[in-house]
Amino acid sequence: MLKTIKAKAIFTLFVATFGAFSLLFFLISNDYEKLVKNQFQHSLTMLSSSIFQTIKESMNSGDPQTINTAIQNASTIQGVEQLHVYPSDSVKALFSKQNDSTPSDLAPLFQAQKEFFEERGKSVRIAFSLKAEESCLACHTNVQKGDVLGISELIISAQESYDNIASAKRRVVFFMVGVLVLVLVSFSLFFKKEIFDVIEKLRFMVFNVAKGDCDLTKRLEIKHYDELGVVSSLINEFLSKIQTTLNVVKQSSSSNLTSSEELTHIAALLVEKLSSQIEAIAQVHHSIIAIRTETNESYTLSQMSSKNLKEARDFLGKLFLELESSVKSIQNDSQHEKELAMKTSQLTAHAEQIKSVLEAIEEIASQTNLLSLNAAIEAARAGEHGRGFAVVADEVRKLAEKTQKSLEEISVVVHAISSGISEVSTEIAKSSENAVVISSHSQTLIDEARKSDEKLSLAANNAEATMIKSSQSLHHIEALVDVAQTMVSVAEETKVTSLKFQTIAYEQAQKSNELQTTLQAFHSQNDA
Repeated sequence: MLKTIKAKAIFTLFVATFGAFSLLFFLISNDYEKLVKNQFQHSLTMLSSSIFQTIKESMNSGDPQTINTAIQNASTIQGVEQLHVYPSDSVKALFSKQNDSTPSDLAPLFQAQKEFFEERGKSVRIAFSLKAEESCLACHTNVQKGDVLGISELIISAQESYDNIASAKRRVVFFMVGVLVLVLVSFSLFFKKEIFDVIEKLRFMVFNVAKGDCDLTKRLEIKHYDELGVVSSLINEFLSKIQTTLNVVKQSSSSNLTSSEELTHIAALLVEKLSSQIEAIAQVHHSIIAIRTETNESYTLSQMSSKNLKEARDFLGKLFLELESSVKSIQNDSQHEKELAMKTSQLTAHAEQIKSVLEAIEEIASQTNLLSLNAAIEAARAGEHGRGFAVVADEVRKLAEKTQKSLEEISVVVHAISSGISEVSTEIAKSSENAVVISSHSQTLIDEARKSDEKLSLAANNAEATMIKSSQSLHHIEALVDVAQTMVSVAEETKVTSLKFQTIAYEQAQKSNELQTTLQAFHSQNDA
């Protein structure tokens, strides 16, 4: 917006002057307004006191016509908008004035007996309490001294005072605007002649040097050694220093351009080598990851194998215990069968003994039968005398026959029992022999189970050792994977850094070339 020093100086001068005059106007108008208001209030107080005194004197006459005339005459005074007297209740009762009501905001004055003052826009409202004096008691017989007989309300216009204040402010504003314009014009002419013209000449001269052919061998022409001449001399010295510095910068820029090109080539080779190195490290990293996967699988298989071997060993241990229990049971059964075979043999012997006894009894029964037969024959021979003996003999014969019959039945049963015992004894003997054979085979199986348990224990220990070694190898491989990952990350970061270095070197070469081109545009050396 404000680009030139001239515009900024004029704007600053205008703002400062305008601010100062505004502040001065505010102070003057404020003080003048206070002064006018104080004078108005003083005049208002004097006027209201005079009017109230006139009304009071007219009231002392006791003539209502005189009072009304005094109020009307006071209302015609310039500036008085309204004058009214509101009677108290005692006056209304005495003179029968019931239609004259008092405003609500003035009613408290009947009790407070104080002055009322209110500003209404450009008007002022004043009210006083009219107190009863000794001279009033002659007419107002229903009140005492000091009682309020009424309230006098006076409204006075302040329009004239406000008009005077506004007119005075306008005059002050016109005066200050004129002074402001005069000050701005005076300062503008002074700045233009003493400062802006000099700056414009200097700007024109520097513009010719800067925007021309960029020849630093040229110098400003100095005609007078005034302020402009001193500044021109300083500018010539500055141009001389720039010329010397630019010559040095040109040489450095040329050398820097060569170095930047070599640095760009080296950075490209470095990025290429790093790319090959990253590929090799990545292949190693992938191989290590594959080894880690296979080792992890081997470790898992080792865990499963160790677990299976432990389960097999536990199962074989349980089987071994069951075999031992079975062998012991078989051995116990074999021993019991041997004892049973011995008892069966004893039963067979007892059965044979029973057969012998039965044979003896059978022989006795046969002889008894024979004897009974002989006794019967002899009894028959004896006749009547042998009849009783014959009966006995007959009974003995019958008993012998029954005995023989029972012995035959017992013999058959005993023979069957003896045959059964013999068969049972034979089977028990075979079973005992089979139990011995099974016990022998079971013992062999137990021995083989012991050997298998030892082999399983050795295999489980080997599997546990293999699992531990696999775990250690997996731990080392994990460490190797971390190292390889770190190497890959470092190589990637190095590559990124190298790419940045290559980019910077390339940009540096471009900037050096641009700088060289820019510097060549300046003529800093004399053609000689």
